[in-house]
Amino acid sequence: MTLENRTDSKQEKLRADTLSDVLKAEVSDRPLEWPRYRASHPNRMNVLDELNSQSLIQVENNLCLLTFYGLVRLRTGRAKKLLVDCRKVFNALAKQYTQHLNDWISLRDIAEQYCGTDPPYS
Repeated sequence: MTLENRTDSKQEKLRADTLSDVLKAEVSDRPLEWPRYRASHPNRMNVLDELNSQSLIQVENNLCLLTFYGLVRLRTGRAKKLLVDCRKVFNALAKQYTQHLNDWISLRDIAEQYCGTDPPYS
């Protein structure tokens, strides 16, 4: 393995670890604080800036959030499970739209009727 390949591999691991940290924090309903995370992980500052500029994460009110694009690019088990849940919600919304074009439906109703569970953030 060449030095360049090792560097690329290390960068990819840092990217994946950082995206995983953002996802874990969001799922636990405690999004990462941008300034605190940067201060705690100075070796990831360039990675954070790159992820932000590539729209894999976004910063709002000093909180670091994972974008849908970032979720799609993340290849962890947790990310894959969330994407399965996203597909269920998408399918439920598509069904609702075609059958009840002008009717409103709550997230709770979608979860109960189509996904068999309560929404994770109720």
